[in-house]
Amino acid sequence: GSNTSDRAIPNRAAYSASKGGINSMSKAFAVDLGKYGIRSNVVLPGTIKTQRWVEMGSKQIVHGTLSPIGDISDFEDIAAAAYFLGTDMSKNITGAEIIVDGGMAAQLYPQMLNDMKRKLMDMGQM
Repeated sequence: GSNTSDRAIPNRAAYSASKGGINSMSKAFAVDLGKYGIRSNVVLPGTIKTQRWVEMGSKQIVHGTLSPIGDISDFEDIAAAAYFLGTDMSKNITGAEIIVDGGMAAQLYPQMLNDMKRKLMDMGQM
């Protein structure tokens, strides 16, 4: 899945819709397959530190300063969520969506925007 299933990004309507479809399908699987002991859940990652992300350098649009915890996910963060869902530690979890995005989906907008606005106001530009 992806955290964009609930929070759209510009020019990615088909992508966001497909991720929302995965969430709905997972819930339907949870209902239909639960009687067989089969659980269905979705991990919703946000931005992940991949080689491509690292190579973007200063061109990165989404980076740690935009998330409440000040960091974005490593591959291992996503793998840990998937591992948890595959173990008996999550034996009573089905039809769930686990967001692994450093808190990006929890906020209406990054705190950084407030900070930038304050600086502009202090400079008399707003």
